[in-house]
Amino acid sequence: MITQGKNIQQQAEQDPDRFFDLIPDPVCIVSSDGSFRKVNAAWELVLGYSNEELLSISFFDLIHPEDRELTIKELEPQAALKNRHFINRYRAKSGDYRWLEWNANPADGGVLYATARDVTCRIEAEEQIRLLADTFTWCAHGIAIGIPSTKRIMTCNHAFAAMHGMSIDEVSGQLFFDLYPESEHAAIQRHLTELKQKDSLRFETRRLKKDGSVFAAQMDIVNIQDDQGQGALSYHNSSGYHRKNKARGCTP
Repeated sequence: MITQGKNIQQQAEQDPDRFFDLIPDPVCIVSSDGSFRKVNAAWELVLGYSNEELLSISFFDLIHPEDRELTIKELEPQAALKNRHFINRYRAKSGDYRWLEWNANPADGGVLYATARDVTCRIEAEEQIRLLADTFTWCAHGIAIGIPSTKRIMTCNHAFAAMHGMSIDEVSGQLFFDLYPESEHAAIQRHLTELKQKDSLRFETRRLKKDGSVFAAQMDIVNIQDDQGQGALSYHNSSGYHRKNKARGCTP
């Protein structure tokens, strides 16, 4: 490892321009007036601009208008903080914006040394997860996720908790059977056994509220298996209803 490190150092000293271009992530040196002084080849791969194009514009020109003020603030001189880490949107040559994660080091004379990494896919994936989480949480249909091996509810959404007269925290950790009157336990056990051989199951049943009252419900349970084919999670989709009129909610 020491020899390899010395070789890299020697390459950098012997041919700094070539070494600069070997760095896989975008790297730049920015002058005090904001103009690019030096960029590497990775910028063209990420944003589509040639070196010549970048060297003719300002570092700040490509920042998304909504991120410009925050970026400028991040780069303000701070004696106690040399390395800056931040994320902003940067305009590609196509006109689209890419999310870049920056590590920047302001130096003497207002010069900025910075590396950037394209994290657009990660940011978009995180946003999709947030949207899915919001859909789960606020869907008007009652949804719970359980663990078959323990027969306990792991979590649920607001609608599922409300139909049982409980909070989400109160439902989480409950045994499956605790949410059914005792008269339904044998049938529920049969359904759980049957579900081991199926991907999903729909049935009508009666469920139990916190105050002891009972309500009719339609259950849609989906069995989610792990890599070994064992039930890892179960998805409980519950629609409480009166005998003739279903309650409003998401369509099962």
